[in-house]
Amino acid sequence: MKTNLLFSNRLRPFGWLLLLPGLALGVAQMYFEFELTFLDFSNSWLERIYVKDLFSGNLNLTDELAAIGIIAGLMVLVFSAEKLEDEWSSSLRLRALSWAVWVHYAILTIAILLVHGTSFFNVLVYNIFTLLVVFGLRFRYLLWKASQSGEEA
Repeated sequence: MKTNLLFSNRLRPFGWLLLLPGLALGVAQMYFEFELTFLDFSNSWLERIYVKDLFSGNLNLTDELAAIGIIAGLMVLVFSAEKLEDEWSSSLRLRALSWAVWVHYAILTIAILLVHGTSFFNVLVYNIFTLLVVFGLRFRYLLWKASQSGEEA
């Protein structure tokens, strides 16, 4: 079976190398207001040319770097092929992905109904990553469950 849309299995450690620092940086930025000074674009050419009307004051891209690291790491982790990628694992992958989409949008719908004001922004930030996290966890769970029951082909 062709798996053109999957990364090589050998890239999985690289996914962890992107995810873990991105996650640490995101937590530090979100909860402790940590910023990397070299990502500060206050009074820079970028601010003068592109965002002078959108932002006033300091423009720091720490949170953007963290989000890109988390997303890239999760993408590599969840879309890396298994050592033996066949129709069975593709079927599990599809089941996990469709289940994750349902859970992702159920969480978002509940949040829309129950969370209001500025707290909703935090919900949306976390929701950016929910689909990939739920998909990865569900796929790993289905693989583990199948290996426990001897369902593997």
